[in-house]
Amino acid sequence: MAGNSAKIVLTRRGLFAGAAGAALYSAVPNPRTGSASSSASSADAAVGRLRDIDRAAGTARLETGDTSLLLRLAPGAALSAGTTGLVEDLGGFVDGDRVAVEGTMGASLFEASSINSSYEPFEATVDRREGTTVLAGDLAFDAERMALTHGGVRPDPRPGDTVQGLTWTHPETGAVTVIIGTLPATSG
Repeated sequence: MAGNSAKIVLTRRGLFAGAAGAALYSAVPNPRTGSASSSASSADAAVGRLRDIDRAAGTARLETGDTSLLLRLAPGAALSAGTTGLVEDLGGFVDGDRVAVEGTMGASLFEASSINSSYEPFEATVDRREGTTVLAGDLAFDAERMALTHGGVRPDPRPGDTVQGLTWTHPETGAVTVIIGTLPATSG
C-alpha cells in the first residue's frame, strides 16, 4: 500500500470479529442452511480475481495467475463481498475483486460453495494524531468512527501504539477499507 493516495475508510463488520488476520479466508455461515463452509473439508480452494461476472447465470471467470477458471455458484453458496458482507448472488461482487473460493473443481468448471472477498492483514504503529485523525503507516482513519469495545469504551490510539486489522481495496476506485481488529486499551 506504499504510495497509495486512495481515501481510507474505517469500518467494522461483525463478520470479521475475531477473525485471524493471517487466514486467507474465514468460514462464513451460510444464511440459507446455517452451516459454515470449512477449509478443513475435502473441498478444493483457489484464490484469484473475479472477471466477467454474469449475475443472471451465476457464473464468472476466476483468474488465478496464469490460469483462468470458469466458476459457477453451487446451490445455496455462501457469499461475502467487499464491504457489503453477505450477498445473495455474484452481482454483489465487483469485477476484479480478489476472492477466496471453496468448492469442487471439475474438468472445466469450478462449482463454488463459498466465495469471500480477500482482506489483507496489516499491522501499523500510530505515528501521530491530527485532531481525531490517526496516522499509522500508510493508513489514516478517524478515531471518532471507531467501534466501541466491550463495556462501551471507544479505543483511543496514541503515537507509539500498534493497531492491527484487515484491509480491502475496491478494485475499481482504489478506495481502501480498514477493519481494525486489535486496538490499544484506552488509558484512563
